[in-house]
Amino acid sequence: MKDLHRTRVMIVVAGILLTLSAVVLSIWRPLLLQDVDRRVYDHLLGQGVAGTEVPRVVVVDIDDGSLQRYGQWPWPRSLVALLLERIRQAGPKAVGVDILFTEPDRSRADALPPPLRSQLAEELRTPVFVTPDAALAEVLRLGPFVLGFKLRFEESAATDLTMAGLPALNIASPSPSLFQAPGALVPLPEFVQSVSAAGFLNASADRDGVFRRIPLIMTHHRKVYPGLALATLLRGISPAVHVLTDARGDLFLIWNGRRIPVDAQGNFLINFPEVKDSRWRVSAAGILESREPSPLLRDKIVFLGASATGLDSRLISPLGDSFKGVDAHAWVAANLLQGDYLHVPGWASGADVLLLMIGGLVLPPLLAWVSPLVGLGVLALSGWGLWAGAGWLLEAQGVFLSPVVPLLLLCAVSPMTTLLSFRYQKQHAEEQEEQTEFMQNFMMQSLCSLASIRDIETGEHILRTQKYLQLLAEELHGDPAFSKILTPETIDLLYRLASLHDIGKVGVPDVLLLKPGRLTEAEFEEIKKHTIYGRQVIVEAEARAGVSGTLALQMAKDIVYCHHEWWNGAGYPEGLKGMEIPLAGRLMAVVDVYDALVSRRVYKPSVSHDEAVAIIRERSGVQFDPAIVAGMLRVEKRWRRIHESLNNHPIDPRAESVRTT
Repeated sequence: MKDLHRTRVMIVVAGILLTLSAVVLSIWRPLLLQDVDRRVYDHLLGQGVAGTEVPRVVVVDIDDGSLQRYGQWPWPRSLVALLLERIRQAGPKAVGVDILFTEPDRSRADALPPPLRSQLAEELRTPVFVTPDAALAEVLRLGPFVLGFKLRFEESAATDLTMAGLPALNIASPSPSLFQAPGALVPLPEFVQSVSAAGFLNASADRDGVFRRIPLIMTHHRKVYPGLALATLLRGISPAVHVLTDARGDLFLIWNGRRIPVDAQGNFLINFPEVKDSRWRVSAAGILESREPSPLLRDKIVFLGASATGLDSRLISPLGDSFKGVDAHAWVAANLLQGDYLHVPGWASGADVLLLMIGGLVLPPLLAWVSPLVGLGVLALSGWGLWAGAGWLLEAQGVFLSPVVPLLLLCAVSPMTTLLSFRYQKQHAEEQEEQTEFMQNFMMQSLCSLASIRDIETGEHILRTQKYLQLLAEELHGDPAFSKILTPETIDLLYRLASLHDIGKVGVPDVLLLKPGRLTEAEFEEIKKHTIYGRQVIVEAEARAGVSGTLALQMAKDIVYCHHEWWNGAGYPEGLKGMEIPLAGRLMAVVDVYDALVSRRVYKPSVSHDEAVAIIRERSGVQFDPAIVAGMLRVEKRWRRIHESLNNHPIDPRAESVRTT
């Protein structure tokens, strides 16, 4: 019990230490662990989240077909102006332009083919402009367009956006952790002056190359600027936006009656669509070729961008799909419109620590008091619950709580508990084995003592039979037929058990054992029962000692019960034949007969060693196992020496009359 208590205490203490280590790991969150968190997030997102739909958002795509139809990129600004005008005429709520116009268009005014120039002049109801940039500026002035710019983080690239005329949000910087850009790459002044809204295009993947989040707001010279998706929604839906930091420190943007969660750096987790939907993508070539406004764009939030080969780098989503930057802005806008928010709340770290503490205080004590199989089931159920719970939170609530560290704790607790439990069980089993061996040896010694009380021969008789049997078994060990059975351990058992062979005589009356004359048939039948009595003594001793099923006890019963069985089936008590007779009984039969032949009794004289050997050889295949007789013949000279060396003391006169039959 002390060992069990000590093991349980060790499990609890080790569990607490592992829990504290897990808490430190959860708070520290090394880069490798962050990478694992991201991979788990990707897997759960792909498994359980259906993803947002985007019917209220449309992408006008300058794709490969558009370049084949209207020429290589960059297009003349007048062609871009015509495309934007066609989009404007379709009646969208707002159009975010994912294209940078930072340098003048140096193409000639007549770079646009004559038919398209005429269409542009007709649709703008103005003569053809002197420069393509002028045409684009005019179109931008007429429509709900939002230009894109890029914030730059190189110190050498400082540009003041306020001087460029780009409007900032009318809010103070809510967090010092927001990205702070010292510079920017901005559109030409004539374009900036033609629009009332602009948003930055900055977007980058995480360190593992997967694109999961995008900043909605960033700062420049202590002013807050929106990303293209947010700026487009401000232009087309509602211009009011506020920032809220709740009591837990979580940052939210309040827009159009919605609380939009962002992290401390202003990043927004994108809820990617699981299935691509062609309904929200329109080729730019189709817009240019049609003189009728596209109904797909009416009252929609539209983004213009390029997916043609070589125009933009491809990004990888958590679902494993590749996409272009304009798609990211479109999906963000769709998320914001539909309220499909995913976020890691500020309290996630505290919840992680709390979960670890609860698990660390509950699981180790529980595992210490249950069986290993039940403990394994508890750990498996806990692991499944963590994984399923994280998946449900992400799917149903849009909240990601990483199960990685709690799962790591479970993975550490499991082998720790198993190791300590195994250590205890091994120690307990060894103690039980020692106790069993002690009880077995004690019982055997007690039985041997009992046999000695009724065996009034000298101690040399017991020692002789032990040595005969040991020598014979060692000789047969070299025989392939016996080598696997007669191992050194088995031979040692045979040596110790040989003295029990006639223990059943304790149940035979002395009047029969000590009778000097010839036995009647009835008396002989009573004498023969000593084999049954002997086995019964051992069986009852087994039951009283609570020890059973061991090789030693089975071998003892075989020696006691079967050493008078004959090879031809003429023996007793059961008339077993051949290999039906246990090996221990067959061995003891030869040993017992030899010692009886060479020992003097009142009802018979002793015979010489050679005569005894001849008698045993003659009975080979009749009374004795031929293979065992063959082994005995190989060691018979050493048996002679054993008999001579252990036959030095006078025989007790009473021993001459003891029956050995």
